[in-house]
Amino acid sequence: MSPHLPSPRLQSGISITPDPSYCSSRSHAGFSWILRPVLLSRAVSLIKTTMKALLLLSVLISLSSTALARIGETPEQCEARYGKHIPHESADSTSTMHRKAGYEILCAYHEGKCEKISFVHEEDAGGQRKPIPDAEIMALMHGSSGGKPWTKIYENTEKGRIRWQFENLEALYGGPATPMLMISTKAYQERTAAEKAKDKAKLKDF
Repeated sequence: MSPHLPSPRLQSGISITPDPSYCSSRSHAGFSWILRPVLLSRAVSLIKTTMKALLLLSVLISLSSTALARIGETPEQCEARYGKHIPHESADSTSTMHRKAGYEILCAYHEGKCEKISFVHEEDAGGQRKPIPDAEIMALMHGSSGGKPWTKIYENTEKGRIRWQFENLEALYGGPATPMLMISTKAYQERTAAEKAKDKAKLKDF
């Protein structure tokens, strides 16, 4: 029978106990190593989110600098606000087009005063126009209502079309298929409807 050798612990009479501080430091170091990529990813995400927010804020400030100043302005005032007008398909004395902050802005006039403004993103390299974010839609509308809330009077969730009303103003967003925001006076809406009815009446006997 082979002799039984006592364990080092029994032979020396000393119990081998790990150093808690050593284990703790090793554990924390390993935990930090695991967390480092996660924290870095969150930091990068936060930076990107902040940059997007700042960019959005600059656009909103650029487009919404003065409340209740768009509808009712003269062509000269619109040009001072949005920049020199550019050529466009229906160029005449009753409308002007401008470009500012990535938008094409069409102003329509009646008796020398702006009564309709349309906002649409400029075309990208592929000839597409991206939808207007909700925050920008609200900012543009609030710019014409003095920051006061609009009332939603119609919504087609399937097409994304929404219509709002504020006092004598009406706003319409066409949705992804027609990503344009149009703000106009009720007088413009009524006159446009009357003109369409008149044109339709001309074709009655055809």
